[in-house]
Amino acid sequence: MIDRMLIVLVLGAATGALLAALAAPAAAQEPPTLTVDDILPGECAPTPILIGQYSDCRFPLARPVVLDPFGGPYLADVEGSYDEQNEDRPDCVIEENTLVCRNVPSYYPAGRTGVRIQVGWVGTTGVLAEITTIDYWDVPVTITPVGSPEPYATTHRPLEIWVDKWEHPELVAKIRDRDSGEVVALVPVDIPADTFAPVRLEIDVGALAPGRYRVQPCVPPEGGPADCEEIPGVGYFQVGSGELVEAIPGWNRPGADRINLVLAGAGFADFDAFADTAVALLGFDGPTLLDYDGGVVDGGEVAMVEFGPFATEPIRSYRDRFNIWLLTDLLGDAHAMFWGEPPNGLGFGADGGVLPDAQITAIELLAAGEWSGSEAGFPSFTGAAPGSPDREDLQFAGAYVALPQWTPLAESDTLTHELGHALFDLRDEYTSLDRSIQHGYPNCAPDLASAEAWWGDLAGEVDPWLDEYIAVLEAHGQFFGDAADLRASLAVGYVWGGCYGETGGVESVRPTSESIMNGQTPVFGSVNRRRVEEILGLWSGREVLALAADLEVDCARVAGDPWEVACRGVIAPYVDPPADGLLMVLGSVSDACMTSLADGDEPVAVTCGPLVGAGYESVEVTVGDRTGALVTITLPPIEVRPPPVVLGLGGTPPIPAERPGEAPPWLILGILGAGIPAMVAAMVVVRRRAGATRE
Repeated sequence: MIDRMLIVLVLGAATGALLAALAAPAAAQEPPTLTVDDILPGECAPTPILIGQYSDCRFPLARPVVLDPFGGPYLADVEGSYDEQNEDRPDCVIEENTLVCRNVPSYYPAGRTGVRIQVGWVGTTGVLAEITTIDYWDVPVTITPVGSPEPYATTHRPLEIWVDKWEHPELVAKIRDRDSGEVVALVPVDIPADTFAPVRLEIDVGALAPGRYRVQPCVPPEGGPADCEEIPGVGYFQVGSGELVEAIPGWNRPGADRINLVLAGAGFADFDAFADTAVALLGFDGPTLLDYDGGVVDGGEVAMVEFGPFATEPIRSYRDRFNIWLLTDLLGDAHAMFWGEPPNGLGFGADGGVLPDAQITAIELLAAGEWSGSEAGFPSFTGAAPGSPDREDLQFAGAYVALPQWTPLAESDTLTHELGHALFDLRDEYTSLDRSIQHGYPNCAPDLASAEAWWGDLAGEVDPWLDEYIAVLEAHGQFFGDAADLRASLAVGYVWGGCYGETGGVESVRPTSESIMNGQTPVFGSVNRRRVEEILGLWSGREVLALAADLEVDCARVAGDPWEVACRGVIAPYVDPPADGLLMVLGSVSDACMTSLADGDEPVAVTCGPLVGAGYESVEVTVGDRTGALVTITLPPIEVRPPPVVLGLGGTPPIPAERPGEAPPWLILGILGAGIPAMVAAMVVVRRRAGATRE
């Protein structure tokens, strides 16, 4: 029986703790969540704007509040709606006790448009701000950034704009800070006086600090651009550093023949939060184990097992074909580089060069209560054409992955799915009746004959990755249904419908009823897997040795007379020897080094020498290619014995000076003379023993 006194003591302690918690100061409690009553009237800027452009609206808050991540959505809603379901209602966030709603649209008739705020299912009763909208025909010139509502530019990546004018041959682009409205630059826009069609131009943003900006046309008077006349209309853009860091420290090899996968974040509190999420989504070290709160398991029960692209075959086995980068700037617009203008690889890195074979995926942490669909474009080799695309003309598409606030890491398979589009030209295999059918090689055939030609040789096959996938789920107690049914759904055949078309229809044929391109099963299936391997096989993942840091060599003296020097070492993983091989040089002599065959991530072994050394000076050994040394090693002095003395007739040999620690030559000769008979006797004994053994 439990001691009653113990129960009284425990209850007393718990009561004291409860009273202490109730007595804690209010400042230690979480701030209340936002309601419509907390939002005060505000203003929108810039205004006026043209029909179809955007304004940023700000509303002061009556008290310190936070957004409930499980509540919302928190939206700016313009009045005069004609399409409540599909109209663009941007998210609002709290910044310094102000509710900020960026990109509030104005696609209604010219005039004044009121703005309300929606908190969850409740909207403000009155208009809290207004936007004035004017028609395009009422202004003499417009400036529109190219690529997205807020494209991303860097010091080495110019801002591209469309200029459409009806009047005024002279024009200035007035650039302001997006949030404060402060004028930061006036840039002359050079367009011919007799041009009255839209012109695509570049603006150098190198003098601007990283940040978010807005640009509008301005007509200079006689006195110069400083007093220019502002023309209504606005566009937005972002200036970033363009800096990239490794997602997996020590993994990237910038000089290797690899795809450069660039991940960019949007909607995160800071870069570190984005980096942690992005790396977990990749699954580089294997499947990500999540708990019931959607966080990475730390010794507790596993609720979900998520397979990112690098935890899924065959990408896992081909991960050496990728450098994986994180953009240090958070994007203001998650679609800023989605369409690839300017070229996706331009302006990245410290020197702002062109990053070859770049694919950019934006990962957005959605606002509280908001939903958005992930999407990707198709690469340049899109079409119904079996066979490998030409590397010379290949360009990957952009991708966008939306993460819900409450379970962002559960979207690892979504990242894998979208890369299936952007990198490998795989079609969606599911049904979506509001979209047109998408035919295309290798997995969405227009008819049975095409399907048989594309994947008939794989009929009946099941992606072998399925077995390992099931084993991982079983090891962590995860439900996956009946294994036989899952296997049947991934056996290659001819499944009618899908590819956005109606299931059971005759407009399309796909190879399996389930795959990563259809449902949530992170298995590509044999047909899609072959295409992934075919594309990734265009890259070797390797580079030719050119850096001293990639060659680790040790050299040492080999005992003997004369002395010799030999070197041993390795070349770093994913690095091949030069085409002409490696060369060891010792003084005036040299010799080719032997290297082992490259095998994946195994380092290449290097064996050089031995070469004969001579002299009493320090000896310098180099190993490198035919053009120069990569590694230089200085050995301690190599001491060579003096040549033997030849006795002349009637003469006596001179006695050489003794070196410290050496026995006098005469003593050595005496010992050798006394030892010769003993050596002969010993040799006889050895031979006799050997002969006895052979018997």
